[in-house]
Amino acid sequence: MQLLDEQLMLSASDLNNFLACPHLTTLDLAYACGELEAKPERGADAELLARKGDEFELRYLELLKAEGRQVAEIPEGNGSRAALLDAVARTEEALRSGAEVVYQATFFRDGLRGHADFLFRVDRPSDLGNFSYEVADTKLARRAKPYFVLQLCFYSELLAAVQGVEPERIHVILGNGERRTFRLAEFSAYFRRVRGAFLAALADDERRTYPEPVAHCQICRWRAVCDERREADDHLSLVANISARQRELLTGAGVETLAALGSAEHLTVRGIDPEVLARLHEQASLQFSARESGENSYELRTPQEARGFARMPRPSEGDVFFDMEGDPLFDDGGLEYLFGFVTADGEDPEFTAIWGRDRAEEKRALEEFVDFSTERRDRFPDLHIYHYNHYEVTALKRIAGAHGTREEELDQLLRDEVFVDLYKVVREAMLISQPS
Repeated sequence: MQLLDEQLMLSASDLNNFLACPHLTTLDLAYACGELEAKPERGADAELLARKGDEFELRYLELLKAEGRQVAEIPEGNGSRAALLDAVARTEEALRSGAEVVYQATFFRDGLRGHADFLFRVDRPSDLGNFSYEVADTKLARRAKPYFVLQLCFYSELLAAVQGVEPERIHVILGNGERRTFRLAEFSAYFRRVRGAFLAALADDERRTYPEPVAHCQICRWRAVCDERREADDHLSLVANISARQRELLTGAGVETLAALGSAEHLTVRGIDPEVLARLHEQASLQFSARESGENSYELRTPQEARGFARMPRPSEGDVFFDMEGDPLFDDGGLEYLFGFVTADGEDPEFTAIWGRDRAEEKRALEEFVDFSTERRDRFPDLHIYHYNHYEVTALKRIAGAHGTREEELDQLLRDEVFVDLYKVVREAMLISQPS
């Protein structure tokens, strides 16, 4: 979102941001109009994703050239209105000339600005001649996501205004090189509805939003600003493991802050089970007490069959404590580069690290760890492999399938319930005086 020569310019990213979080749109608009002093700060993860995305886009461009495709490249401007209009003119010239591929095609119409990664010429008549174009975007992801499609719909509408006909298809080039194709007509109505709601929200001077936590917060440029606002308001989202619906019901019942929930007595809220409400009250009380005293504390939850500490098997001399580290942006599918585990059957605990610095080493590391676990069970039939949260098991299953190795052995370990998730144990067994 940008205010350029007194005109508000909107992009496909702005539309997707609105869907991800209405308050993000509020902040972007206020910043573009000079009404917000704070500046957005993109975190290290988001910066890395952006850089990797640019690198993948350039690799795909070079691949097209290597295949002998005729590519018209639209140069990146300096951010001025003149540069934008020049890029628009160059794009339209490339389209009229019948270029096989147009890279970084630029459109601008009615305040909507688009920069499509690639346009591919297809044999479908249009105002341009006996051909037209379809939009394709490169994405690092391994599978197509809904917001990719909305972005392509956005570009396709701008393209249609130039060539006089709607593209029949839209395309996503995924990080693994796969090309996913969709029929534009299947998504056009939804796109128009979302775009209409977005434009209406921007035009509503009375619109008010709040920074409710959403999935997009993890990579949002305004994360620090929103965190600060919720802390200042003592917002209910600070209560650990509280849902958006529970916050809504509590607020409707007049309980609007963590302190209010933690200090409430004999509380009843329609729509929240009394047992769940008691847990939320207890959690908020713990966090409030820790805030006031500066001392952390915990409380054990009522024991339940097959939950919490009841999930813990008896200790074995052969037990293994396991952790994995991975890089999801490595190459075209991520890399599990470290298998680390501790055993304690000797005089002192022993840590073993198996490194996988490339795809071949990853396969070898997987085989070595599964073989180690299987052979160790021969010595200690009652052993368990302890890990924290589901990442390790998920990653093991994924790479065993990807490499086509040790699948039967891993499946046997899983069916015998050798793996024990300590995060699940801890979360079900106790409450702690922290928001996470």
